[in-house]
Amino acid sequence: MSTQRPPAPQPTGGPSGGPGWQPAPPFDSSGHQSAGPGPRPSTGDPAIDAVLAELAGLDGRPLDQQLHIGDRAHRLLSGRLRDLGGA
Repeated sequence: MSTQRPPAPQPTGGPSGGPGWQPAPPFDSSGHQSAGPGPRPSTGDPAIDAVLAELAGLDGRPLDQQLHIGDRAHRLLSGRLRDLGGA
């Protein structure tokens, strides 16, 4: 009896099967998914850029800091979405 799993199928196209599909960033040696190469493009909103940079730097931080930064990001992004919705 073999305990090996067959390899996972690889996607071949975008959501509609067409071109434009981008593979997910690879996993680093610690098992985390990397953000990919190069700098993150600016969103045009300095507060959002700052919170995204904080989220990107969470690896290795204590859980209470991760939760605090995640909560702050959630509040900021939710507020921006409310502003767009006019609510």
